[in-house]
Amino acid sequence: MPRGLGRRCQHILQPVGTGLTVLVAAWWLVLGGAIIWIMPERVVTAAPTPSAVSVGAIVRIAQPGGSRVPIARDRDSFNAMRLAAAARYEEPSTEGIASFAWIAVEAGQAARVLMVDGDAVQIELLDGSHIGEQAWIRAGALVPN
Repeated sequence: MPRGLGRRCQHILQPVGTGLTVLVAAWWLVLGGAIIWIMPERVVTAAPTPSAVSVGAIVRIAQPGGSRVPIARDRDSFNAMRLAAAARYEEPSTEGIASFAWIAVEAGQAARVLMVDGDAVQIELLDGSHIGEQAWIRAGALVPN
């Protein structure tokens, strides 16, 4: 290839190479902007509200449908029920009720919180047929009085 031809090609290809670089960079910026534009906004969470489940609080047992619900008389029974539910047995409540001590309570029944241990809450029943008895229940199954 003659020497003069290489210089001519170099002058022609240099603007094309620069233009192509700018085009590729612009394409990626447009693509990134489109992705950011279509992504959902982050949800701002509210400050945590004080839990209704605090020691000494008067609460009610919440059960959808207003039916009777079995709750554990002691912590061992409560833990056994939680393990059975976590293992996804077909009928964990039947196994737990058959082998441990349970109390059948009504939805809406009043109770006083005696102790809170994570999701496990020890309560004293304030009305119903088991008044004065202590039992364990999930914190999520209790609502403020």
